[in-house]
Amino acid sequence: MIEHDAVAAAVEAAVQNVSADPVSVANVLRSIDCNSPVPGATGFIAFDQATGNQLDKALPILSIDPDGSVHPVDLVWSRGRPLNTAPDCGG
Repeated sequence: MIEHDAVAAAVEAAVQNVSADPVSVANVLRSIDCNSPVPGATGFIAFDQATGNQLDKALPILSIDPDGSVHPVDLVWSRGRPLNTAPDCGG
């Protein structure tokens, strides 16, 4: 699923790119923030404009039993909450 999200973000950046220079796609990709997130398989994709890190990505917490079976325990976010799409990005 992570691969899907990478392709989805790259395609969105290519679509939004108004320059003929393909290198500029990276700049467009960096501009995807909480106000313009890209829907992905693992949730919305957005980047912190100061650090370039992905914002508020959901992280599943799983339990693995001795027999190898896996059970979901919780869902947490890097900042403790889902992506905030308010104009100030919840900051």
